[in-house]
Amino acid sequence: MRTRRKGKHSTRKRILVVLFFCSIAGLLLPTSLTGRLMNLVQVLVPLQDVANRSADAVGSAVDALQKPAFSAAEAEQVVAENQALRHTVASYQSRIADLEQSVQNLTRVRNQGLRGKLIPACVVAPDALAWRESQLIDAGSLRGVHRGAAVISNHFAVNLGTENGIRSGQAVLAAELFVGTVDLAGTHTSRVKLVSDPTMHMPVLIAREESEAHWPVDERFWFVGAGGNHARIEDVDHRHINSGAIQIGDRVLTMPGDERLPVSMLIGTITGIEPDKHNPLLYILDVQLEFDANRLRRVYVLDPTGE
Repeated sequence: MRTRRKGKHSTRKRILVVLFFCSIAGLLLPTSLTGRLMNLVQVLVPLQDVANRSADAVGSAVDALQKPAFSAAEAEQVVAENQALRHTVASYQSRIADLEQSVQNLTRVRNQGLRGKLIPACVVAPDALAWRESQLIDAGSLRGVHRGAAVISNHFAVNLGTENGIRSGQAVLAAELFVGTVDLAGTHTSRVKLVSDPTMHMPVLIAREESEAHWPVDERFWFVGAGGNHARIEDVDHRHINSGAIQIGDRVLTMPGDERLPVSMLIGTITGIEPDKHNPLLYILDVQLEFDANRLRRVYVLDPTGE
């Protein structure tokens, strides 16, 4: 091993000595002799230049691979921006779906032959004072109200008021369904009384749906709210039931010709028929409303005088 190492060192020393003497000879020799060597060197320079450029390109590529494209902060920013764009796209998609549903609802309302101005509104709360834990009502023990009695109120607020053309008594629709009337119109919000409210009393029609048309019984009936998504029709003559003129599954509609709602609009469906306990010649009809009050998000207030 030592012999081999000594041989390598001696060879290197000889090469260095030869190069040293060649350099001295180049300095001492006349230019007439070294000029030809310069011409040979000039021929080799372009080749050396190409080699240097190739080596630089390879080095730059290696450095680029070793160096990350983004810093940690820049990568986090890119991820955050991507997430924000995804949220924006989802918001636009939801808005488009909402607008498409609004167009469908308005088309269905117009197909009923309804004329006037439809004012879109959003449901903002079950009641204008829903945040209160207790409320005062104008009834007490003299009217039979006792401790623990249930109190039912089917009102909700919309985000429009008198400044938007809302007035008390106007009809409120959800697509082609009649859901209630404006009970109190404020400057910025309005309270709507649903048809399910126990204080709601109104005349209605009962009709059977056949071939996409309704054939009403030639009589008007008295509709009363029953809370939740239910209502009832009282004082129905037994002859309508015995003759089969009124059956379970028949539709309940508003009376036509009302100045608030000129055309008949659907309210609900008859789901039960029971005899009146106080009068065997009369019946009471249970009505299931066609809308769910807890899912109402967008409604339309009808101004029959508007354009």
